Amino acid sequence: MKVYKTNHKGQQIFLHQFYPGGLVAELANFENIPYPATAEFMSDSEVLRIDYKALEHDFFKIPIFPLNYQIPHC
Repeated sequence: MKVYKTNHKGQQIFLHQFYPGGLVAELANFENIPYPATAEFMSDSEVLRIDYKALEHDFFKIPIFPLNYQIPHC
């Protein structure tokens, strides 16, 4: 998948190429902002969309291991 922006003349400005297994737009999700570029697949592909609100609720806000957990010394 290629990621690009379009300039005022309608020309594509290449930004990045992603390969299978890569994460796209994770920072935009964390910051809750629109993704600031256009993405286009270069071949037949599938997208796995992660429900970020559910991930945030189930993992980030209610972690299995608290971030301030101290391992007791024996």
